[in-house]
Amino acid sequence: MKKLSHPISKNERSQPLSMSNFMKLQIKKIEIDKWCEGCRIKADPGQEYVIQWIENHGHWFRNAYNNSCCKDCIHWSQCGFKVLDQCEHFVKAS
Repeated sequence: MKKLSHPISKNERSQPLSMSNFMKLQIKKIEIDKWCEGCRIKADPGQEYVIQWIENHGHWFRNAYNNSCCKDCIHWSQCGFKVLDQCEHFVKAS
């Protein structure tokens, strides 16, 4: 049986937050924004909202993430979608 290689490179695994974790945060942010939009319009905005969000906010989210302390924090999965540059709950990941 052939052993599968790890989908995340060794270099990425050594980083506190991998690309897959970035994607988890971006998906969580999209889901929150989609839910808020659904409440505003009193309907499910649908998959089209997700596509528009990526087109309109994807670049902003990437920049905010790159400048955030969240990517280096042990609490990234709870609140990293906020992509804060400062946080009173920040604890550096080892």
